[in-house]
Amino acid sequence: MSSFEPSFYRMKLNILNEEAENTTFSKSDYSEYWEHLRTQWNDAAGRGVNTREMTPLISTYDELLEQNVKVTQVKERCAEHFEQLQKLLNQAAHHHEQFTDMMSLLSNQSQERDRTLRTSENMAKQVEEQQKSVAAKKQAANSHVKPI
Repeated sequence: MSSFEPSFYRMKLNILNEEAENTTFSKSDYSEYWEHLRTQWNDAAGRGVNTREMTPLISTYDELLEQNVKVTQVKERCAEHFEQLQKLLNQAAHHHEQFTDMMSLLSNQSQERDRTLRTSENMAKQVEEQQKSVAAKKQAANSHVKPI
């Protein structure tokens, strides 16, 4: 799996963590700025704007941050699972290599056994031929000698 790079996912997680931190800072900075404006205005219109617009915005920021944390956690789990998958794939490749080596060794042993069997069959044929030749020579020698 040449295109698999866990470092890419770790980098993405770092970027997302930085974004979450920046969003938190941005939210707190925005809240402080609004509180400062609200205290300066000190009138009913300013409090009304705060109630109507800023409170829902701040709650939306809270929800956004919660979702961002959940997404970051899911991405971290995905990166861990991908890393584990890479380890398992490496182990599988190692086992496949061992299997290939064993099959090669078995093939070599099988070929050696076949050669040995052919050699022993040839030798058995030669022995048979020699025994026939010796038997024929004995018979030929016995035919010249007359029984007593």
